[in-house]
Amino acid sequence: MNRKYVLTLVAACAALALTQKAGAQLVLDGNTLLLGLGANGAMSEYGVSGPTPTSPFIGLQYDSTGTGNYSKGYDFVTPGNPFQYYSVGVNGNFGFASDGSYNTGNTFGVTTANTSPNASTLQATSSGGSYRGLSINQSVTFQKSGTGSGILAYNVQLQNTTGATLNNVAYSTGVDPDQDVYFDNNYQTANNITSRNYLYATGNATAWTIAIANTSSTYTPTGTYIYNGGWDNGSDMSPYNTEYGFFFGGGGNVANYEDDTLNMAWQLGDLAPGQTVDLTYDYVVAGTPAEASTSVGAPDGASTLGLLGLALTGLGALRRKMKV
Repeated sequence: MNRKYVLTLVAACAALALTQKAGAQLVLDGNTLLLGLGANGAMSEYGVSGPTPTSPFIGLQYDSTGTGNYSKGYDFVTPGNPFQYYSVGVNGNFGFASDGSYNTGNTFGVTTANTSPNASTLQATSSGGSYRGLSINQSVTFQKSGTGSGILAYNVQLQNTTGATLNNVAYSTGVDPDQDVYFDNNYQTANNITSRNYLYATGNATAWTIAIANTSSTYTPTGTYIYNGGWDNGSDMSPYNTEYGFFFGGGGNVANYEDDTLNMAWQLGDLAPGQTVDLTYDYVVAGTPAEASTSVGAPDGASTLGLLGLALTGLGALRRKMKV
């Protein structure tokens, strides 16, 4: 995504970026996915060079052949100003961890490490984090090859470590998908929502697709939205957003073929002292929308919003944002 920043925000982000670069970062190298994580557990690392000059660092790269060939450096996250995040909220307040545009350093104080159990199952765990009395631990796991090699399975555990009730606990995640940029310099994607539990973005040139899928049997997302307009103030990252659909943040007349973010949020209720909540979701990468939905068993039948999105694909204003 191409983002505009005021000078003070650019300076602040630059200072934070230097802090983050000094932290522990890692790359998990599968045959279908190449995943880079910062010290804070968000996608995009800055300590390992990418495979080509067009991709100087690694966010999330995809090899549709499943042979681990990332020589072209096509990346879903890193073009322009990279943006992927997760956020945690307590009693209406929230913090977020991301790299790239909103590089926050290690917001929650997690330790991110390679915890892969074996050569065929790749895993990274961000543990020991906290926010306003809530402990934060999460892992991302995927298969090196074969079935499940295009699915990043996230497991999140939040626990009240205080002696009082923590009210209105929430969590969210999101990404700015830019999978076509290194292919044809196009930051726009066709963005669609199938249900509260599933939304996705497809590159017009590559057809490559990234989706966020809720896999929790206990919690249904309270916010599932495609966001345009909140990038300068971080409002798309609030876990208290409850929108369902194309939410523009007051940002103009935007169709669903745009340079937008995909977001999913869960409001998890109140946690008593010592109480724990477990949440699961997937980031899915595939060669087409059909492949993505099939791999996670996404709900059948497009919603009205999804059908509207398909009808509008390609009809949106094809505006180009200035790259910073």
